[in-house]
Amino acid sequence: MQLSTDEPWDTMKAQILTKISISLNPPTIDFNDYNIMFHITHILPKPGLTLATELDFMIMNRRAHNMKAEDPTINLLVVEKKLVGEGKENEGQDDDQEKVKSNGKKVSICALIYSFT
Repeated sequence: MQLSTDEPWDTMKAQILTKISISLNPPTIDFNDYNIMFHITHILPKPGLTLATELDFMIMNRRAHNMKAEDPTINLLVVEKKLVGEGKENEGQDDDQEKVKSNGKKVSICALIYSFT
């Protein structure tokens, strides 16, 4: 996927959700159901930084602006969150005590290429 660095955060989220929908085809899709990380080869090693909020997006944009490449490439890793005990009856746990772990389906958006405008 390719975005301009002046695109808003909501556009970025929509692009990621589109790629998730194409790759995983979930019955319902919610941005909060996924852990998203970004890394930049030779600059920001894996696992990279989280991409969950507009502030994270601004940090990623700042790093893209500092890159010397003509078409800076940023790698995204999307991992579906799974609830502990999903599909099982609650065994004495309250809803507010459910914990999230990241061992769900993964989709790697290999490259996010930014164009500077």
